[in-house]
Amino acid sequence: MSNKARNFAAGTIRIHGWNAAERFWHGPTEIAARPKRKTGVWRRLKNTAGPAFHAQFDCGLRGFGSLDFQADIYDLGDAGVALIRIGGSGDGFAGALALIPADRRPRLRDDFAFGLLAFLGFLGNLVDPESELAIHDYVERELQASTEPGALAFSLEAAQNDADAGILLSAFTEQLSAAMLEWLLARDGDADDLQPESEVRAPALDAPNYATL
Repeated sequence: MSNKARNFAAGTIRIHGWNAAERFWHGPTEIAARPKRKTGVWRRLKNTAGPAFHAQFDCGLRGFGSLDFQADIYDLGDAGVALIRIGGSGDGFAGALALIPADRRPRLRDDFAFGLLAFLGFLGNLVDPESELAIHDYVERELQASTEPGALAFSLEAAQNDADAGILLSAFTEQLSAAMLEWLLARDGDADDLQPESEVRAPALDAPNYATL
């Protein structure tokens, strides 16, 4: 195992969450970069060769049932971004996730917070105008102040999610964060033992405009 792979296996992801309904940040929630139990999200994403991936996943919790989530996942070079819907809902996006591996921090765009906010604004229901400054300033502040090792993630949840759906979305976001981090690391070639034995090319997607995100 390479040094970077060893550091990854022992690492963490710190997830900062935005609650759109109440307009506040919470967390960070710290999870293991490589969870002990491999999830269906991880198994499907780890064999993806291209820079974009779309799939439907099932996530369930005892006492809360389960939900189908659709996710569009992109590798943008300095970060990974996922756009999440609940099932085949036509009500817009349920959430979004931006994940920044530790090794990619040096190449992170200076205007990342602004670009992320501008991109999410085009989605319609994730960011309302009254929340833009609070989201931008928090992301900017955490990017500048964070000195702890490990990956950094920002999760935004839409205001219209009901309580149970919000809990399941949070659980899915944690699973997706760990899977995305391993996928991004493998794409960087930082851990030979994380590379899939056989690559399965994902369906082609139109990636978000890198200049605006």
